[in-house]
Amino acid sequence: MTFLAAAGPLVWPTLVLTAVTLWFSAMYARSREPRFAWTAASLAVATLLMAGLAAVTGFQWSVSATDAAQLEDRWLVVLGLAESLNGLVLALFACVAAAVIVAYGAYRGRPSASEA
Repeated sequence: MTFLAAAGPLVWPTLVLTAVTLWFSAMYARSREPRFAWTAASLAVATLLMAGLAAVTGFQWSVSATDAAQLEDRWLVVLGLAESLNGLVLALFACVAAAVIVAYGAYRGRPSASEA
């Protein structure tokens, strides 16, 4: 839980997008309907964009907090960046998992007439 808390408040929309991306990937793997693959791919891009936004915003907060506190140890900004990147780690992991699930569905091929 500290992993998510350290990532900042924008990790929660990233987490929701992650779940929905994986759900659509699983739906494609199960049904092999192309619309699910396209939806999963689009959501994976949205997940990465949200995570990137969360990381950039978290880094900005770290820098502004350091300036406000007038800290001598400016290297603490790097710790803030590391925490901000937690959401990006989550998104990258989810996109890799979604890609593997979609690839599995594609490997299975198109449904035959008897399956449809």
